[in-house]
Amino acid sequence: MEQTISPAAIPSSPGAPPPSYWHVTAGAEPLAADDLPQSADVVVVGAGLLGACTAYWLARRGARVIVVEREAPGAGATGRNGGFLTSGTAESYPDAIARLGHATAKAIWDLTIENRALARQVLAEEQIACDYREPGHLSLALGAEQMEAVRRAVAALKAAGLAGEALERAEGPGVIPRP
Repeated sequence: MEQTISPAAIPSSPGAPPPSYWHVTAGAEPLAADDLPQSADVVVVGAGLLGACTAYWLARRGARVIVVEREAPGAGATGRNGGFLTSGTAESYPDAIARLGHATAKAIWDLTIENRALARQVLAEEQIACDYREPGHLSLALGAEQMEAVRRAVAALKAAGLAGEALERAEGPGVIPRP
């Protein structure tokens, strides 16, 4: 039986972050473990994004895979953010260049773009109905020093053939939709 919950029906506390629709609607019951096969080619511990992807790609190549998970699939950090599908490096692009060099920083950035394309491909091939979006990334600068760092990052991105834009304060309201 399919359950539908209106986002407005999810309780919230004043001042708290909005509740996660996914966590409210996710099943809390663990899957049965008594029917596990006695042998496998690979046992993957953890059904977060990395564990699930590892199991998926191994199984597609014919491996007999068992996934064991302490909680529900995606119950940990994977279910709390979409950071695995963002483009770019964890640090600012100029910082990545300084630490890793131009070639490695660009290779990491390109890999994250390929990762997003692969995610779209798997969603389509496996007919996975989800609310997948690529809304982009917005960093806010709090003051002149941070704004200068944003400008340096955008210049480094553009020099590498990547997209980026630094907006002035007055341009912000046109970028962020408001009710």
